[in-house]
Amino acid sequence: ASEICMQLGVKHEIINSEIISSIKNNPENRCYLCKQHLFASLLKEASKLGFSYVMDGTNLDDKGDHRPGMRALKELKIKSPLLETGIGKDLIRKFSKEMELPTWDKPAYACLLTRLLFDTKITKAELQKIEKAETYLMKLGFRAIRVRSHDKLARIEVPGNRIQELIEPGIASEISRELKKIGYQYVTIDMDGYKMGNMKK
Repeated sequence: ASEICMQLGVKHEIINSEIISSIKNNPENRCYLCKQHLFASLLKEASKLGFSYVMDGTNLDDKGDHRPGMRALKELKIKSPLLETGIGKDLIRKFSKEMELPTWDKPAYACLLTRLLFDTKITKAELQKIEKAETYLMKLGFRAIRVRSHDKLARIEVPGNRIQELIEPGIASEISRELKKIGYQYVTIDMDGYKMGNMKK
């Protein structure tokens, strides 16, 4: 976000926030509680700066997903211009490419809490471990990647057509070695492939 704002000449402020107590154990309604907290903080900051509205990037395709956080946005009267004008992901990518934005083909990247089971204690260390693991795998060329974290076990998900690449002997042993350095004791591959919302059950 900082890099994009710098490229576009947009003023960028960062508001630091700790993991709030209501979501520290990753409850099922975490998205609602988190959005409520984050956007309430943004509204306060916006008011101080003299802004009348706060906007987010919810788009038309988000209506098809299970997104409890959208209820918080509605309650707080957050504006979602992409949703309100009926613009979905394909058009966003098209417009972004035309505007030569470097993120035009960026893969979907959901909140890191989706990598953890519900009712699991959240710590900064655990989130950093997941982020490091996914960043490493992205550098290997796996763009659509999820590392589902089960304490000492990392369950890697990639699209089904790329599983074969993960299990090549040289690659598999290298990935296992690197993820163990990051803090995992066991490293596995989900043979069902990447699925959105795969930690809901």
